[in-house]
Amino acid sequence: SCCQCAQINCGFDGYPCDTLRIGDEGAVGVQSINIRGAPEINNNPLQNIFGGAVNNHGAKLECSGREGCRLAVIRGEMLAEAQCSGDFGCQDSKIVLNDPLPMMNTQCNGLQSCERFDLEINIGVAAAAARAPGQACNAAFAGVVTELGKIEFNGYLTGNNARVTIRNLGCGTVLFDSFECMSLEACPGIGVIVEGNVAIRHCDLMGINPGSPLIPSLVAACQAGSAYQNYNWGQNVQNTFPIPGQPTFPAPQPNPFPVVPAPGTPAVPAPPVNPNPVFPGAGPGSLFAVDPRSSGMQCDQLGMPGIVSPGTCAGQTITLQIANNFVLDCSLA
Repeated sequence: SCCQCAQINCGFDGYPCDTLRIGDEGAVGVQSINIRGAPEINNNPLQNIFGGAVNNHGAKLECSGREGCRLAVIRGEMLAEAQCSGDFGCQDSKIVLNDPLPMMNTQCNGLQSCERFDLEINIGVAAAAARAPGQACNAAFAGVVTELGKIEFNGYLTGNNARVTIRNLGCGTVLFDSFECMSLEACPGIGVIVEGNVAIRHCDLMGINPGSPLIPSLVAACQAGSAYQNYNWGQNVQNTFPIPGQPTFPAPQPNPFPVVPAPGTPAVPAPPVNPNPVFPGAGPGSLFAVDPRSSGMQCDQLGMPGIVSPGTCAGQTITLQIANNFVLDCSLA
């Protein structure tokens, strides 16, 4: 049934997230779902903080149940896979994926599973943050290729009126393996914005009007991908994290592909949550509003910090914390 918690976190408090799987109506309308995987071994010093020696393949998001993530807001970092496979699973949701791991796949497979959803994939967020203001990429890194997997819509009206934004904020090229609308009814009305140096090797845009004003930058990225048809796929995987000591120069980097340039550097999304979330009240100035229904909420019998009696949550905003496969469950009475 629906989770009425204010927040769902997977991958914080010292443990990287492996898989967040949401079943039927599991998180309908939850406005703060946050996932953080682990960087690949030897890619980044963060592995020592977030457990890269244990989990070295990023996190997986699976909205596998009917309406599981419908109307939700999801933010992910260092993901290896994102799936909306349940019917209406991510309908009308907002999903932001920052610095995905190499070869990440994003799939919408189910009846209207991603209808009207808003997906953002931002590559090079950490690298952009590491550069000093006004400094551009070092031209020596212009040939670096960051490989990502596929973006797929497979099902009736799966991507109906969906919006997809792909941003490359880092140096070099972001190369997707494919962008696929796999039937004539999969992606009517879809809109795609591509910013920065991005190429897509294989494009199957069935049912999309070639002259649609919503896809010119997608078409340009597909055209740029034609230069990579004989690319040695999977043998040149680059990480998406900044290399310590990587030099930068205030010289502009030329864009070798005819893609639509970014209209200025977009704001870098803030980190999704405090790694050590607390359970705030709703006093003056609080960032959280107490759900008026919380007076009828029941909590896990183990109790929660800041709550004297584990049998009541009156006056509290509850955060659902997932760590090392432990789930603290809460539900409305």
